[in-house]
Formats: sequence, C-alpha cells, structure tokens
Amino acid sequence: MMILLESGPAKTDRLYWLIVGLVFLGYGGWCVYDGTVGYYEDNRKKAEAHLQRWTDLPIELDTKLTKERFLAAKEKLKQAPLPTIETVRQELGPPLPRKKGESAPPTAEYFASLYGMATVKLGPGGRVSPDEMTWTDWEHKPHDIRMQFYMAAAVGLLAAYMLYRGYRAATLRAVMDEQGLTYGKTRIAYEDMVALQDYNPKGWVDLYYRTDRGQKRLRIDNQKIAKFDEIADLICQKKGFVNPIKAYAASRERPAEPEQSNAEADRGEDHPAD
Repeated sequence: MMILLESGPAKTDRLYWLIVGLVFLGYGGWCVYDGTVGYYEDNRKKAEAHLQRWTDLPIELDTKLTKERFLAAKEKLKQAPLPTIETVRQELGPPLPRKKGESAPPTAEYFASLYGMATVKLGPGGRVSPDEMTWTDWEHKPHDIRMQFYMAAAVGLLAAYMLYRGYRAATLRAVMDEQGLTYGKTRIAYEDMVALQDYNPKGWVDLYYRTDRGQKRLRIDNQKIAKFDEIADLICQKKGFVNPIKAYAASRERPAEPEQSNAEADRGEDHPAD
C-alpha cells in the first residue's frame, strides 16, 4: 500500500505536557523533601533557639514525644494521687539535661522532641501539678508533615497523568495512503469522510466521518501534528472538499470594497447642465 503522506507530532503539545509534568513532578519531590527533611530541620532550628536557655547545645531530638502523647500523660497524671516528676519521666521519657555548672535546684524540667516541648513545673519534694504542665509547638506540627506526603501523592498522580499525555503527544503519528487516513489509533477511509470544516484560526479543523454508530468528529490540530496543512490539503484533494484553511486565508487577503461616502451618496450621479 502506497503511503502518500506521513507526519510525526508537532513540538508544541508534547513540550507543553512534558514541561508541566516535570514542574508538577518537581513540586511533588519538594513536598517529599519537606516531609522527610525540610520541616524537621525547620523545627530543629526553632527548638535549638528556644532550648538554649535551659540546656547546652547541640542536643539530640527525636519524634517520640508528640502533643497527643503529652496530653494523654497529663490526663493520666490527673488521676494519680500524688504525681511526681518521676511519674512524669515514666510517661514522657528523659528530660533535657541541665546546663553544665548549674547548681541551683531546678524549678522545672523540660521534655523536647522535633515536634515541640513540654514544660513541667516542680513543686516541693519533686511534686508535680498536672494542670501546670504546658506544651509548646514548634513551627511544623505532625499534621503539617503528614500533609506533605498527601500532597506529594496527589501531585505525583497529576504529574504521572501529564507525563503520560506528553508521551501520547510525542508518539502521535498520522499516515495517509490510497485508502484513507490513520490518525493516532483512528482509521478513517476516504469514502467515510463527510466534511472538513469548522476551521479555527487558532490552528485546528474538524474532519467529520461516518461510523457504524453514526457520525463522528476528528479534530486535527496544528499544535499536535506537524504536517497539519498538508493533511488537510490532501484530504480535500481526495474528497473534492473546499479547503477551509485556504479559504480563510484567501478571505483575509481579499481587499475590502471601498465604502461610498455620505457626500457622494447625497450628490448622486451627474447633475444636468444649466
């Protein structure tokens, strides 16, 4: 079978989807970075700036102590008959080490993690009042960090879709032979072509054709297929259609007819001689 015309994809569509897909992919990667590294580093800096008043830096902070764990411990301590700092330590873990050289009895102990800090005031004999236990959040809460992974998943799906569209755009092919047109996965015989019309100056034209399920439309777009003009021209040659692209171009080139001025209209034709 003789091939009359063959065309690959245009650059515009594939570059658009590729660039947008990579942008979304990069944003998703940034969300993963924030959820695994960035937000924790922000919290670490916030914590160190806050905790240097009570302990020597650097200190090791982990993610074991959360606000939820603190509140649960606080409620549990309220039920205890005589809560002490030892009871608090059993619930919250070891406190921050005091600064070297401090000898005065502590008035409070501090329990910190990468999420925040619990302050526990000390009474006589190491007694603790649960109502005076307070929690301070750092910049990013656990919910904020988890949200980065949700966002990464959502953006990643969008990026995958866009890159898939870019792949489809990059692999688009159009072939015209003696029997008809193959555009992507669509095959249309010349005898089924009904009309080529609805040309839009933005760069597309619609091919209407018959199928077993009725008439359908194939949009041929110059941002998707490289030999847009050649495909339209060959369809018109094979079917005897008026080429809507050339017809539009001709209408733009045709000079406008001069309008008759009002003065000339009032003057009419030649005046009779006096």
